[in-house]
Amino acid sequence: MRRSATLLAWLALAVGLLQMLLGMMVVFASGWAMPLFLAMILLPVLPLILTQQVRPWPKPPPIVPVVAAVVSMAVSGLVYWMFYYLAD
Repeated sequence: MRRSATLLAWLALAVGLLQMLLGMMVVFASGWAMPLFLAMILLPVLPLILTQQVRPWPKPPPIVPVVAAVVSMAVSGLVYWMFYYLAD
């Protein structure tokens, strides 16, 4: 399960790279929506962070990074859909 969690975390990062780039391009021009774009930038990296061991906190069970990776990929798909249909 840990290998699949790590694989899904890297897959979420690969899917979200364009999302991170688009978020970085508009973050300073977004005004009040800046926290939303910052969350969009950090969301693809979150599953990788959850797979790491941090000294003061115990490592979460493998299902936590899997769920975070699936949510990250779903949000990336929604962002790409929004840019495709709204930018038309």
